[in-house]
Amino acid sequence: MTSRTPLTGVLDHVQSDEARAFGLHMLLALGLVAATTLAIMALAGVVDLRHTLAIYFIPVLAVTLRWGFLEGLATAFICGLTAAFFFFDPIFSFYVANPVELVGLLIFVAAAIVIGYLATELREARRAPAATGPAAAPRQPARLSVVEIPKSEPSAGGTVPERVKDFIVQAGSAAYCDGCIQDRLGLKWRQQVQLITATLAVTDSFRREPGSCSGCGESKQIIHAVNRKN
Repeated sequence: MTSRTPLTGVLDHVQSDEARAFGLHMLLALGLVAATTLAIMALAGVVDLRHTLAIYFIPVLAVTLRWGFLEGLATAFICGLTAAFFFFDPIFSFYVANPVELVGLLIFVAAAIVIGYLATELREARRAPAATGPAAAPRQPARLSVVEIPKSEPSAGGTVPERVKDFIVQAGSAAYCDGCIQDRLGLKWRQQVQLITATLAVTDSFRREPGSCSGCGESKQIIHAVNRKN
């Protein structure tokens, strides 16, 4: 029998699906930053370049709202480096000679991080009512009716790993993706749920595999409890 540890399962998980997804998101983010940079260059005649950094808030917010805080954080640093390379003396160098401009660049990165965090909080706050309110039922009536799990029981207490584990066990044969588990339990960070489910998946009691989510109906990595009969 092959011996596997929880750490091995977590590393396998991170290096496969989540790593590929993060890489794809960052490629798209780079394309968005590049498009923003080209737009700034095209508008150089009518836009004061002193406002360049403010324009770079657009890709940071777009990426954060679409994919999450970690992607937005990375995009903020990419925007800062891009602005330093193209718009601050010396041009085509990451070195910023003017201390005032350097301070402004650092302030931009810090502000982008804060705005990204607030955008993430807003996104999660807007998603929570959609996941628990009456308006959520018509979206996937056939899928959502597969298993009826009381929303209050998994979040009544205990640590986050215990709540995630209890939710999956109570779901029985139904399988859920990390996003639906996060929504049902009202958790803040998707990465936290991913780490927990990846760790549970290396045990004999849970199975994580590609499939259709019983919550959203999409084809994703899902996890469900394994019923073992003696």
